[in-house]
Amino acid sequence: MVEMHQGCYEQAHEHAQAGLALARQVGLPYRIGSSLLALGGVALAQGAYTEADSLLQECVASYQRIGQRADQGWATALLSYAAHGLGDHDRTRQCLRDALALAAETGSILPRLWALPAAALFLGKDGKVQKAMQLYALALRYPLVARSRWFEDVAGGQIAGLGADLAPEVVAAAQAWGQAGDLDAPAAGLWAELG
Repeated sequence: MVEMHQGCYEQAHEHAQAGLALARQVGLPYRIGSSLLALGGVALAQGAYTEADSLLQECVASYQRIGQRADQGWATALLSYAAHGLGDHDRTRQCLRDALALAAETGSILPRLWALPAAALFLGKDGKVQKAMQLYALALRYPLVARSRWFEDVAGGQIAGLGADLAPEVVAAAQAWGQAGDLDAPAAGLWAELG
């Protein structure tokens, strides 16, 4: 995962493949899930959405079998990026809703944090560009997102492109809103937006 966040996708893929093979050989279901998660994330960064979708569906099922609900939420959030990349609007929405529900159920920040940029992409495609920029600016308050090459490659660049047609003061206001917000506040509001 560290290599993935650094943008070293080939190395991350190689290490996750080796980890998956070993986890399957030894029979470590949690490590199978984490290896699939990393492989799915790398596939997303490389624009291989069909491959990412398959890997992440297997990951979600793996976490579900062993009762890892917070990790299932995290994987479901990543699955929303694959659905978005495949142009499946309804499935993107459902994955985001499921990830947020699992985050609320488990009290885990990870599903919310990984879902926030995906929700921004989803809303941006829906024409809600200012809201998309607000949500991504909020996600950037957290080092996991702000220092990650992966988030920039998978979401940040697209969201910045969406704002290219907005007036600079609108972009600045959206970014200020995001920088002043907290992760809990928009989670509840996203239910309505994703409804």
